[in-house]
Amino acid sequence: SRTARAIAQCANDDASSGTELAALILRDAGMTTKVLRLASSRLYNPVGLRIRTVSRAVALLGFGVVAEIALGI
Repeated sequence: SRTARAIAQCANDDASSGTELAALILRDAGMTTKVLRLASSRLYNPVGLRIRTVSRAVALLGFGVVAEIALGI
């Protein structure tokens, strides 16, 4: 739960970068899997490109969606 809170705080901080958010996500294997799966879904990736990195997933999903995922787990 500390990781989820840290992700939510980072996502809501205007001074945070995508790299910082990706590093927090990578601390939790379940969170990493969830973010990568969602970024690869047809909803966020209708072209079907393979998303292989968390930083790319964060860029595709956006900070708000990542924060919602963190709070939902």
